[in-house]
Amino acid sequence: EKADIYNLLIIQYTVQGKLIETIEAGKKGLQYLEVELPEHNLEIALEIEVTKANKLLEGKEIASLKNQTDMTITDKIIATKLLTEIKPACYLIDQKVYSLVVMKTLNLCLEYGNLAESIPAYSNYGVLLGSIWGQYQTGYEFGKLALNISEKYRNKYQKCKACFLHVTFQIAWVKHIKSTNQIAKVGFQAGIESGDIQFSGDILACQIFNNFCEG
Repeated sequence: EKADIYNLLIIQYTVQGKLIETIEAGKKGLQYLEVELPEHNLEIALEIEVTKANKLLEGKEIASLKNQTDMTITDKIIATKLLTEIKPACYLIDQKVYSLVVMKTLNLCLEYGNLAESIPAYSNYGVLLGSIWGQYQTGYEFGKLALNISEKYRNKYQKCKACFLHVTFQIAWVKHIKSTNQIAKVGFQAGIESGDIQFSGDILACQIFNNFCEG
């Protein structure tokens, strides 16, 4: 219950632009669940999570991950929620911490099952695949997986986040940038309807750049 309360504090700090406080609140909440985000040796911690993810994904089709069982263990559910909410702040403050948070969230979903927060977990992993490891088509496929899971759980709050990452990063890796327009509209509407003001605004800002690049 204490860890879950930190989720509200994370959201409050995020919309106020207090990004460092956001990450610290997340770390405190995660301590109750014995999930550690180390201060040092982040590269080693990331390597461990990447190796674990590769083993969990071995032999699996990306699209089939939609059919994983639902996550049911309470502490794992809350940990996934906390990690999901601090990702935007981590992305802006420290890319190494962001990458570690993404991989920890992904591994929780792969090991214990899916929930609504799996949507940005797979989508953010897709971002890492393309932008860091150059696996553009695979990154795009994980973005599509996230959107498909958003339909399964009918969660517009998380769908908005997945649409944002898809139109900002993944689509233009493999398709013409004009392909972002429709998904941006869908994501913006999902954000407005679910109260996700932050990512609704992010989608609009992104589309300014996309429209400029499109001509």
